Amino acid sequence: MTEQTVEPLNEEERAQLAWLQYRQAMADWQAGEDARLAELATLAPVVAALGDLSAIGALVGSLETAIDDLADDSATRLSRIVRILRVDGLRLASRHAQLQQPAPQPEPPSVPEPTE
Repeated sequence: MTEQTVEPLNEEERAQLAWLQYRQAMADWQAGEDARLAELATLAPVVAALGDLSAIGALVGSLETAIDDLADDSATRLSRIVRILRVDGLRLASRHAQLQQPAPQPEPPSVPEPTE
């Protein structure tokens, strides 16, 4: 078996490779942004109905206070609602808050774009 030597890329080839990688990174970034915006749009009505993190936290606090004044059956039902809000409601609101921030865009290469 003969060993082949690989010639290193010349300056133009390195620039072309850098720009190809940048274009791929931009395509991946755009796909991620499209997915982020779609999920954000899906969660928007949920957060509009439940409130953001602080609103859900305040709601949970006031409901917990109200539990003590209720009869056993109603207190049990309200406790379940509080658990759902605390676990799922806060998680959905937290995810919505995370999705508010876009991912940073890839930086273009520092070499000029080659002309074809």
